[in-house]
Amino acid sequence: MERDVFVRLCYIGDAMNPHIQKWTSSLARRGHDVHLITCRPRSIPGVTIHPVRIFWPTRICATASLFSRLGYLTCVPAVRQTVRRITPDILHAHYSTSYGLMGAAAGFHPFIISTWGSDIFAFPRRSRVFAALLGKILSRADAVTATSRMLTEETARYMGKTGIVETIPFGVDIERFTPRRRQNSKKPVTIGIVKTLEKKYGIELLIRAFAQIHARHPEASLMIVGDGGEYKPLKALSQNLGLSAKIRFCGFVENPDVPDLLNRMDIFAVPSVSPSETFGVAAVEASACGLPVVASRIGGLPEVVCDGKTGLLIPSGDVDALARALEQLIMDPDLRKRLGDAGRGFVVEKYPWKESVRRMETLYIRLVNSGRRVSRKLQ
Repeated sequence: MERDVFVRLCYIGDAMNPHIQKWTSSLARRGHDVHLITCRPRSIPGVTIHPVRIFWPTRICATASLFSRLGYLTCVPAVRQTVRRITPDILHAHYSTSYGLMGAAAGFHPFIISTWGSDIFAFPRRSRVFAALLGKILSRADAVTATSRMLTEETARYMGKTGIVETIPFGVDIERFTPRRRQNSKKPVTIGIVKTLEKKYGIELLIRAFAQIHARHPEASLMIVGDGGEYKPLKALSQNLGLSAKIRFCGFVENPDVPDLLNRMDIFAVPSVSPSETFGVAAVEASACGLPVVASRIGGLPEVVCDGKTGLLIPSGDVDALARALEQLIMDPDLRKRLGDAGRGFVVEKYPWKESVRRMETLYIRLVNSGRRVSRKLQ
């Protein structure tokens, strides 16, 4: 993409989500005119925020799965009006069955949908009606993107024979996520995880595996970074297992602060139990910081964790296998270093954030040119 060309982008997505923040702020820094239509507004540097409100007719609509999706249609008049006012070159929605639904109903083109995971692996499997709705939404897009090969393949199932999905990984800023600690084989080992505290991420399994490890390696500790609906049950579990002194719950941490915490860890765990873990950004960020990763063999994790090379893969949901893999790394500092160094090299080669942005920009320009819309020049 020529550096003196930029486009006016209108994103539709959750402004509170760090991935949306990263995409929009990065593109704004590149010189693009970036707008974000969102139901959960917050300030993002360089991005113009346009709040819209969902109206729930009844309590049922706010809680029932199908009605909760259709509730997004109440935003469509406001979205259409906002898009007409912005006059973007591209309308880009993130998460197909919520903001993607809003974007599809708005009727603007060129229109892109980025799928995320549960919108493809969970929503359409609830019923044929949901699957048909997903297919209808995706059919309205001029381009669809996914972050991994497995998500690309699954998304294509709902798009028919002519549907094409482009794989654009969610890369990592390898200048911020970088190793900054010295290897010390005598220091007590810290195992860590950075995730929203939800059941699908298998954090309960990690705590139970750590209980096995603690019995043989009482000096080891566990750092859990993140917040969510499972905080109280997980905290109670750690207390019931007598591990409160060895498990640190750090709470929610903004993404810019994550590298510092990763560099306090020695081993990173991603024991997810759901195939909606379609990429594994946390695993990639940990590898970028030189950490060996123990991950479930599920979803897109095997694409970002190379078994025996950058980390260790285990059967999903197997507490004993998780404990064995973690203990193997605790007892072998040379293996930790070898896997961590290889992981850093793997991420630098495959997942630099600048390359992700470049590929997205290339898609934007291709759609703009095919739609004969006029690109703007930097002032």
